[in-house]
Amino acid sequence: MREKKKTKFKLLHLDEAEAWDALVTSFTPYDVYYLSGYVRGFQLHGDGEAELIYAEWPQGRMLNVLFKRDISQMAVFQGHLPKNTYFDAKTPYGYGGPLVDGALTLEALDAYRMFCRKQGLICEVALFHPQLRNWELVPGLYQIGQARQTVAMDTSNKEIIWQNLTSKNRNMIRKAQKNGLRTYWGRSPELIPKFMAIYQETMDRDSVKDYYYFDAAYYQSVLDDLPHHALWFYTEQEDVIASMGIFLFADGRMHYHLSASTMAGRRLAATNLMLYDAAVWASQNHLVSLHLGGGRTSAADDSLLKFKHGFQRHDSLEFCVGTAIYDQEKYDFLTQEYERLTGKQANKDFVPCYRG
Repeated sequence: MREKKKTKFKLLHLDEAEAWDALVTSFTPYDVYYLSGYVRGFQLHGDGEAELIYAEWPQGRMLNVLFKRDISQMAVFQGHLPKNTYFDAKTPYGYGGPLVDGALTLEALDAYRMFCRKQGLICEVALFHPQLRNWELVPGLYQIGQARQTVAMDTSNKEIIWQNLTSKNRNMIRKAQKNGLRTYWGRSPELIPKFMAIYQETMDRDSVKDYYYFDAAYYQSVLDDLPHHALWFYTEQEDVIASMGIFLFADGRMHYHLSASTMAGRRLAATNLMLYDAAVWASQNHLVSLHLGGGRTSAADDSLLKFKHGFQRHDSLEFCVGTAIYDQEKYDFLTQEYERLTGKQANKDFVPCYRG
């Protein structure tokens, strides 16, 4: 009998950025969320240790980018769990999940699960890419949760961009233009403190979680580590900034990453104009879409989702979250410890329930 060829694995970290990006860009399609320069900023932000897992077998190959998190660093477990012993993993902020090239075999799936377990990963949360629909490429690996909606603009050409806007949104864009707002783009480090000031004002106004406040080192990383994949767009009225946004792009797709506006900018529809002009820029630079993301909640009438649908009135995409448990025994232990230490019952519908 011929011996079965085993699945081979590589594990890369950010000190191997060149090899990391060479693997990512060898897949078709890929996206900016997988690049080392994208995840570096979130490692600085404290999201965990960035890792790229690459698996190869005779019929195909797979790549996954994730953050490995030491569970002992959670407030509830500090002083109760040993360090560097229990880990879980999550897709970096945004979208990701495995990229697959070729046929995914049952043997490769089993080997991947075993590899994750050997790396100390107890479970994983995958935030799948709405445009790549890559949850369809890994059947059986994750438990897929209920889908939410996101919106992506077709930026094939300027005419299509305008046609897909709602009439209300067209009027808002015209209003911004008539009030003298103009859109600019750039990569100057001088934009960082300007963005941070407006962004903090916006986050305070919207009462968001502490996680969504980023320091200057994060924004500097966006400039330094994504030199060919990131731009600031911003609108001004009489040399005063009204709205700003960070836009990312790779492999033919553009993404609306972080955004902020002043109170005056909101009244003047500055963000509407900025998004429209960014979409036109995308079209002129051979990018086929501008992904705006989803809403703040899963509700169909979410106000942010409605705003984004104003830019692509007919179509929406599915965003799915997948969960996988690689070490059930340790997962159950952590769940019991969470319940013992907090006096609360863990939400078993949420994975990982000890983070619920």
